[in-house]
Amino acid sequence: MKERRTKFEKELDQMEQRRVKLKNKVEQTEQRRASNSNCNSNNSNNSNNNNNNNNNNNNNNNTVIYH
Repeated sequence: MKERRTKFEKELDQMEQRRVKLKNKVEQTEQRRASNSNCNSNNSNNSNNNNNNNNNNNNNNNTVIYH
């Protein structure tokens, strides 16, 4: 009976270790997703700013000044 209990406890320990590893993996994945989301947001903002700057430059180049 004692051996069986010990085996069961070992299995429980292994399951707990696996649970902790998976929990850590999930946290890392969530952090990576959040980081990627911020990068994507920044890239989108930069792209929009570049487009606006290009449009402004084009408008300035096309402006005819009459004296």
